[in-house]
Amino acid sequence: MKALVFLGLRHTILADIWQKEYQEGKRNDSMLYGYGNAVTPGIQVDYCRFNKFERLFFKDNIIGKLYLYCLKLPLLLLKYDIVWTHVDRDALFIAKLRRLPIINNFFAKHIANFVWLIDHSQNYSDRQLKKTQKLLKTIDKILYLSTA
Repeated sequence: MKALVFLGLRHTILADIWQKEYQEGKRNDSMLYGYGNAVTPGIQVDYCRFNKFERLFFKDNIIGKLYLYCLKLPLLLLKYDIVWTHVDRDALFIAKLRRLPIINNFFAKHIANFVWLIDHSQNYSDRQLKKTQKLLKTIDKILYLSTA
């Protein structure tokens, strides 16, 4: 089984730097948030990352976001069995992608960690709540980390 850890644009750009700093003893874990610890026989865990060419051309700006979220990420969702998200906005974006007709059947299953959604949703309008509920129904496994 192949799992993709998706942590948004900034961490996609910095993934190789993080791994290098870990090898130099500057980081306490091989990759951000320790998802790599889920690697076991039969389970491969990859972090979404830019290659050298992508890092050269796509920065932490609107062009980088458009490339990552609208081109690279949907293609990766076709390549992996599972996508694992850590941040609310990334989980909800993938949930939107998984609502696309027909192609959604070929996308990876989705495990989503939510950190702030419960807290923030207390201030949502009825319309925002209904929209969020529809998106949450497309996620296969949800984990909440909240003070609420």
